[in-house]
Amino acid sequence: MSVAIRCISGRSAGFAMQSPLYASCLASSSSSPSSSSLSSQHTFNTGRRGLASVAAAASPASLPSKRDTLRLYRHLLQTGRKFQDYNYREYSLRFIRDSFHANAGVTNPEQQKALFDKGNASLAMLQRQTTINAMFQHSPLVIE
Repeated sequence: MSVAIRCISGRSAGFAMQSPLYASCLASSSSSPSSSSLSSQHTFNTGRRGLASVAAAASPASLPSKRDTLRLYRHLLQTGRKFQDYNYREYSLRFIRDSFHANAGVTNPEQQKALFDKGNASLAMLQRQTTINAMFQHSPLVIE
């Protein structure tokens, strides 16, 4: 049995189901959904194979390895050291170290993946912020 979700205006099914603004998405439980040129069709298999694919998505192969995590940690620290302002630099380094040490004992694979994705997003944000910070001249503090 498969469930077809038809979304008007070409929005993705996941976004449409989460957002009340796109309540125009219609769910129908039919084996052969009708096709329309104005709507996009998303079919989710709710049978045995659907559950197997969900389990395969959470397999250890898709999880970040220890090497990937250490690489992310090093990149975050290297990027944090690029701040010219002492206060920003020290805060970012302290925040990175504390965050990684606080989450060192996480064993849940889904939570590990979520933390790794959050770390990559933080790295991208930190790179943008260090670029902006480098555009402006900073006078050194007494403690530097």
